[in-house]
Amino acid sequence: MRFWRKKRVDSGFASDTRFWSAVKGGIESRMRRMAAYLDRKTLYWNRGSKLIALVLFCLLFGSVCLWLLMRAMGWFK
Repeated sequence: MRFWRKKRVDSGFASDTRFWSAVKGGIESRMRRMAAYLDRKTLYWNRGSKLIALVLFCLLFGSVCLWLLMRAMGWFK
């Protein structure tokens, strides 16, 4: 007798898994293509040039984030 067992209901988990696997695969392929593109663009840069670009990127976006934070707190109007 099955008094305390729950009735199993098919939730379509396999189809959900296939959908999310396809989405994940699509995102990964786009990320790999973008990484390959950026690798080709910086292929002939030396280490110093890459370091300078990284520092400039960090300074630019760090200052923008700081400005947005200060503006949200009401320091700039």
